[in-house]
Amino acid sequence: MLIVCTKDPTIVQTAQNPASGSPTWGQLIVINVALNQAMATQSLIHALGQLGPNEALCFSAHGNDNEIGDAGGGVNDWGWTRADIATLLAHHAPMHYVGPILVHACAQNVSNFSAGLAVALQHLQSLNGVWIYGYNRPVAAAAPFPDPARMGQNVELQGTHVHFALQDRPLAAAPAVAGYRITFPSGHVVELPSGFDLEEARNILGLVAEGVLRERADGSSLQAVSPRSK
Repeated sequence: MLIVCTKDPTIVQTAQNPASGSPTWGQLIVINVALNQAMATQSLIHALGQLGPNEALCFSAHGNDNEIGDAGGGVNDWGWTRADIATLLAHHAPMHYVGPILVHACAQNVSNFSAGLAVALQHLQSLNGVWIYGYNRPVAAAAPFPDPARMGQNVELQGTHVHFALQDRPLAAAPAVAGYRITFPSGHVVELPSGFDLEEARNILGLVAEGVLRERADGSSLQAVSPRSK
C-alpha cells in the first residue's frame, strides 16, 4: 500500500504515474487535498484499516527528521510527527503486522524520520519485529519508488528494526482509564485510546513534544478523558 500524505502536486502525480514504480506497492491511496488536518488524519486511519498483515506500506510526502506531510508550515498544511504516525500504526495497523514500511520523504538533506519512527514504536511497545526504511540520501519530489520486496538489498535505503522484549514492558504507574487527551496551546489535540496508563501517556507526551515542529509543548496539558466525554 502506498499512501500519499501531502498536497504537493508533483509528489501526487509521481505516485499516480506507473513509470515511478508505484504499482509494485499495490493499492495507491491519495489523501484528498481539500481535507483539513483532522480530516486527513481520519483518511489516513481509514487507509491503515485496509492494510494487510503482510503488506508493505509506504508513506510518500515531504519530510525531515521529525515530521512528514506538506513542505510548508501554514495553518492549512498537513503534518504528522514521528509520535503521531507511531500512534496511528499502533492502533490502526493490522494485529501482528509484519511490514516492511518505507518513509519516502522528499527532503534536501538526509532525513532520519524512519529511525525516529522505529524508536517511537518501541516506546509504544508496538509492531515488534517490523523493519522501517528511509533514504540515506536527499530525495526529490519526483523520485521513483523502490521495489518493496528488495528494500533490504537497496544500497540507497537504511533500515531500522523495531525490537523490544515483551518482559521489558513497564508496569502501569496508575490504573488505565478511558483514554488521554494531549492539548497544545494552539488547539492541536492528540488523543490516546483506552488501554494507555498514565506513565505511557506521559511517554507519548514527551515524544510529541520532541517531534512537533509548529507547536510548542510548553503549557501543554495532559488530562484524563472520561468514558462519557469520549
